[in-house]
Order: sequence, then structure tokens, then C-alpha cells
Amino acid sequence: MKRMLIIALAACFMLAMGTSFAFADSYNVTADFGKRVTEQGTCEEVGAVTITPDDTSGSLFYVDQVITMELLGSLEVCSTFTAVYSWDGAGVISYVGTAFTGADDEYMVNGVDNNDYVTITLDSGFTNAGPFALTFGHDDNSQLCVDLSGTSYTASDPLYQLLQASYSSSPGIHTFSGDQYIATVKDRSVIFAVCTKNEGSGFPIYASGYSYMDYKDSIPEIELCYSTDDPGQDQEVTDCGVEYAYEEICFKVTDNAIGSFIAGEDYQFTVGKTAGAKACVGISYVEIFYGGSDVSIDSSTRYRSNGTTSPPVSDIDTSQMRVEFEGQGEGTYYVVLGMLYDTCCATPGPYVIDISGGQIPCGGSFSFLDQTVANFVDCLSSMEFSRVIPYGAETATSGWFNGIVFTNPNNYAITIDCMIYEEDGDPYTGTVVVGPMGMEVGMDTAVLSPVAAGADAVFGDESYAIYATANGVFHCFMINFDLVQAQGYLAPINIMRMGF
Repeated sequence: MKRMLIIALAACFMLAMGTSFAFADSYNVTADFGKRVTEQGTCEEVGAVTITPDDTSGSLFYVDQVITMELLGSLEVCSTFTAVYSWDGAGVISYVGTAFTGADDEYMVNGVDNNDYVTITLDSGFTNAGPFALTFGHDDNSQLCVDLSGTSYTASDPLYQLLQASYSSSPGIHTFSGDQYIATVKDRSVIFAVCTKNEGSGFPIYASGYSYMDYKDSIPEIELCYSTDDPGQDQEVTDCGVEYAYEEICFKVTDNAIGSFIAGEDYQFTVGKTAGAKACVGISYVEIFYGGSDVSIDSSTRYRSNGTTSPPVSDIDTSQMRVEFEGQGEGTYYVVLGMLYDTCCATPGPYVIDISGGQIPCGGSFSFLDQTVANFVDCLSSMEFSRVIPYGAETATSGWFNGIVFTNPNNYAITIDCMIYEEDGDPYTGTVVVGPMGMEVGMDTAVLSPVAAGADAVFGDESYAIYATANGVFHCFMINFDLVQAQGYLAPINIMRMGF
């Protein structure tokens, strides 16, 4: 429909040419299309389009005229804005309410979220004296932000690297139309990676000799209790309460295109979730490091899991935090999330968050959704991670057999390391991997796959005992049987915690 309107406007333009109106000599159109926006960005700031008459009469524009700039290539406005401009360049008047106020309010620029066009409307205060410029935005009061997701624009195709808009006036005294570039497209500007501080130190401050570990092999496992050893009793005392994470969660954000993270420009990072946030796990702080130094955070906003910011919001109630800062230039930024959790009410399972960011005011250059950055496990005594299977029958000549079952109640896989000693002291080793909420069951040799750790390579020629440890709680059942009778038992906890 809009394209048909443009064709009609073009016809009017030709009619105006026929009445000796020299359109090509009557105006200039300029735009800041040097701005670089992120490929598939959800909300990106683009350049302003300015229309300026060449002649001194200003007759190209008239009162009540509406000029439309249509975004091409399926682009849409992603942030509603409205601002009133002064035609003589004396200043920009903030728009209040639904009507123009003040003698200097000569034209209004309007963009509405989810629309694919922006309009300029000239008010009765317009004096038709020129030359002067009409601008589609942006300045301090209006920012033209567009959504690139789902469009044909892509940095990988030279034919679709420039964002375009088509401008036209309403039918009237004069009509005009044309196309204008408003931005260029760059590759996605960040790389997501989970990283962590070095063991045993505070978060890395380069001057203090600490360093970053850029990529973690696995996410942290956080036990839902803290424990204190009592050496005299060789037991653990467990309790619950509010705890800080031993390891902060760190995101590596790397600029891989010119024009990202411009020095002096304002940016924001948002970390966490509102919908679907993990209960009893909060965000204590967010810090940013760049080039060996921490970046000053201009402001921060805390959100509860219902998305509100109404105070008071404590750390444990903060499921999402947004921080604003000044860009330091191209390169790598480290965004650090400090966790706080209540071991009395937090439940086992993954800690999943979102991280997003970009330039202010639009701020939708990148996002990484549903990132698992930690895993909470049951509050259990470490004694339950070690068990003793005290008796396995000799199977070489006795006619007895041994069946064994290892069960994993955790929501993650565990590895059970077994040290096996026969009656005469011959050692063997075995390893059993059990999947989440799974079990391994079978004859002892099939499950354990025993490997000789000494001179005797014949397993089962004597009775034996097994000392088993794992990286999570597990259960074990052993059954001894022949063709007439059977006996079985659950393996007890290794009270002495022998450390096998």
C-alpha cells in the first residue's frame, strides 16, 4: 500500500516538474549512514535523515504537510519516540502531551514501536521562511531505533549491507520522494563464553597479579550447604543460610567488528532473568573489566523476578540487574556476575540466566538466552560420597557369583572410582560411570571392569572388598548367590572416609 503511495507521489513529482519546478535543485537529503548496526540486532540506533531546501524561500515545505520515511527491507521501529523541533535551529523543544506548545514548536517527528515508518508533521507555527532543515531524528530527544531481526540485511552479503529508507511528502503544493541509506550492517559484535577467576583468589585485578580463565571446562557445582569439620569426631556439621558463591560467573564479551563499543558512547549490559528466575538465588553485583582495569558503572537497576524495580530490592531478591557504562573502545570486556543464594530454600538444579547488551538508547545489539552458568546440588555430607562393599565371593572355583548395582539419584552424571582388594591383598581398580537418575547393574566383572594394579592379574580367585568414592551421592547393592541360595546387602557409608 505504501509503495503504491510512493508511485502516486512520483507522478505528482513529474507533474510539478512539468510546471517548471526544478525538483533536483530544490532540496538536499543527507543521512549519517556511517553508523554500524549489529547483524540481526533486536534494537539498533540508525542515522538521522535530514531534508534541506536549496532555495531561500523554503517553499518546498508548507503548513500541515506530512512527510513520511518508510523503512525498507522489513525493518521496523523498535522504540517509540516523539519530539518537537524548532525550524530555525535555535533549539529542540521537548514534546509535552498531545499538542504543540510554544511559538518555537514548528514540527514534530514521530516514530511508533512495530511500525515500519516515521513521520514529520509541520505545525501552524511554521512560517515558511527558509532555508532550514527537517530531521527525522535523532538527537537528545528522539532516537530512531530499528529492529533488524528477520530482515534481509546481512553483513555477509555485499548487496544487503546498507539499511535503506524511502521518504516522501503528502500530496499538496509540492511532492517529492527518494531513497536514503541510514546505516551499514556489521557482524555480530560479541562472543559469549563462561569464564572464572583463578582458584583461591579474589576476582582478578590485573595489577594484583590475578588472571582470567577465559573458558571453563565445566560449570561450577554449588553445594546447598556449608560445612565445618570437627577433627575430634571426624564428622561434618551441616547448616544452611545465605551464602556468596565461591566463584563469580564471568562473561567474555569480545568486539569483532569496527564500530562496536565506541569509546565515549553509552552502553548497557543486562544479566539475569525476570520470567523463569531461580528462586532463592540472587545477583549481588555486576562488575565490568576492560584492558586490565575495572570500568566505572554509571548506574545500575535491580529487577525482581516479576520484573518490577519498586524498592526495597535486596540482593537475594534481585533476579536481574542492568548496568550502564561508558564504552572504552574496541576489544574484550569481562562482565562479572556475583551470586548470592540461600541454602535453606534454594533447590537443586541448574542456574539459568540471560545476558544482553548494546548501545544506549536502543541497547539490543546482542543477547544470549538460557545460559546455564552453575549447578546446585543437594546439601549432603561428604561421607555419603564414599561407600564400602565389604564382601564379594570368590568365583573361580566356588560356584558362587556376584551381582552388583550402582544407583545415581543426582540430575547429573557421576563417576565412581573403585579400589578393590582381594583377601590376600592383591589390588585392582575399576571405574563406573552412571548417568543422571540412572543405574548400572550386572555381574561384578561386567560392571567393574577390574584392572590389575599389582602382580596378580586373575580377578575373582579370592573373595574381595570394594572401597568406592564418587563426585556425587550414590547407592550400591551387592548380591552373592549360587544355584541354591543367595544373600545381599546395601553398601554402608565409609565412616572412616579413607580417601580412596
